[in-house]
Amino acid sequence: MINMEELTGKHVDYLNKVINNKQKKRRTVLEKIKPYITSRYAKYQSKKSTLEDINASEIPLDVPSDKINKKYSLIHMYDSQEQYAREYLKEMKELLKEGIICPYCGLTESKQIDHFLPKSKFPEFSLYLPNMIVICSDCNKSKDNIAIDTTTNTRYVLNPYHDLDIYKYDFIECEIIPPYEASKFKIKICDDLTSTQKMLCLEHIKTVEIEKKIITLWRNYFDELSRRLKKNYKKNKNKYTDKEMMENFKEIIIDEIDTKNIEKNIIHKSLFLGCANNQALLKYWLTIFKD
Repeated sequence: MINMEELTGKHVDYLNKVINNKQKKRRTVLEKIKPYITSRYAKYQSKKSTLEDINASEIPLDVPSDKINKKYSLIHMYDSQEQYAREYLKEMKELLKEGIICPYCGLTESKQIDHFLPKSKFPEFSLYLPNMIVICSDCNKSKDNIAIDTTTNTRYVLNPYHDLDIYKYDFIECEIIPPYEASKFKIKICDDLTSTQKMLCLEHIKTVEIEKKIITLWRNYFDELSRRLKKNYKKNKNKYTDKEMMENFKEIIIDEIDTKNIEKNIIHKSLFLGCANNQALLKYWLTIFKD
């Protein structure tokens, strides 16, 4: 899970350009609801940190997809990728080309564009950059049309643009459960968060289905780290006291965060912090390396 900066753009200007470029029937439909669309853009910005509190769309949703109506005219603005829509989405497309890591899972390269509030339920945000996030195919499939429940004001997915009160912490913690020769790993949410924030983080992990992937990543890192520390011990065992060796282990583990360039990726970083701050584990490694 990675925090990202929201893409900015001339949202209303491009809305007008895209609408004006449509064929007459669809343009007429969109012109009539343009004031509503712009009002919803403003509402989105006012609620962007608590999108679970945004009210449901007033656009009729249970309508045929093969007819020119409000819902599918709005979705068509994004799906058709006409000239002005392409211009508006250019920076978003560039992010896909860069191959950035998915902000929802922090594990896989981003390949698709997700509409945080789904087009099917909030068609007015179909062509609205603040509602679009580049993510991986797996997370997009798992999230599907899930994001918020407007009837209960509940949110199920973290927003990498706006959940700054969560992302300012290393909010995912890796608990390493002994016996360390067959360690198990447990995902914990840091105590700095409120109960509501903790629940959102857990719902996010559940919704995008990443718990098993995280545990697998941690297991691989753990085994790799153990091998590196063992090699370091054999090289320096006559150089340090036991206490100094454990401090050396800790320094090596923390250095891995910089070496792997994962300072901003809490999923990866949490395993190394969990190891470095676990004195019992450091002592265990020292003991078995001596044998």
